[in-house]
Amino acid sequence: MRTLSCNVRGCNAPDKIRLIKQCIDQVRPDIFLLQETKIKDEDVSSFSKKFQSWKCSLVGAQGASGGLAALWKESVVEVFVVRATRWWQWLKIKSMQLQISFFLINIYGPNNTNMKMQVWSELSEILRNDKNLFILGGDFNALLRPLDKMRGVGWNRQSQRDFSSFVISSSLIEIPFKTGDFTWTNRRSGFLNIAKRLDRFFIAGDWTKSHWTCEAEILPITGSNHHPICLRIQDDSAPERCPFKFEAMWLQDGNIRNLVEQWWKHKPVNPSNKAFTFFKKI
Repeated sequence: MRTLSCNVRGCNAPDKIRLIKQCIDQVRPDIFLLQETKIKDEDVSSFSKKFQSWKCSLVGAQGASGGLAALWKESVVEVFVVRATRWWQWLKIKSMQLQISFFLINIYGPNNTNMKMQVWSELSEILRNDKNLFILGGDFNALLRPLDKMRGVGWNRQSQRDFSSFVISSSLIEIPFKTGDFTWTNRRSGFLNIAKRLDRFFIAGDWTKSHWTCEAEILPITGSNHHPICLRIQDDSAPERCPFKFEAMWLQDGNIRNLVEQWWKHKPVNPSNKAFTFFKKI
């Protein structure tokens, strides 16, 4: 199961819609979380028509900024909107393929430090009162540690402390990215380039009792100064399909036929004969 998230910095222009669809075609997510859509309430219907094969839930932008959207494939996941504010969407997810249910919160963190604290407080209350499995993802617009920024002049230490306190007090576990460290860039070259990790996925709740594993990665940038990030959830208990391997030296063992019959005993003689014939031809 794939969940894709990206701060798209506006979905009004045709080229942005084209880039979003291109990202969908390349990654093939089951759920796509968008932040900073800049889609106003009166434009929600028009936006939804551009993604007719997807179900869609939007939070309208206020003025020229903000806006959240969640798109999902109805044939793959069931989604119920629990609650939404200007800064987050709380969704209940059920994956038909993996037979797993959890809550997903799409987040677009505000710039203002006091507003950030309000958002962290609202999310803390949700997590404190509900002990189900949660995934929090999106653009948190905050640094968790000094190493989350490369170059540039300083950072808001109070904002960092507040965000860190929220993460620790809520027992959030960040899903590390397989590759890369930074999800935002000012898109300048050399020593003028500034990069930050603003986009993340966290899990909350006792995932250790489940057999689901989560893996995140940063994807190539597409028409925004934010990289899309992708979270994959998979069933760790599912048996892996091992590729068939054959070593020519096995033919030197005169007992190979008996061994093959023992290995493939669940299908009597015919498959064994076919396998032995294959070995013999080699």
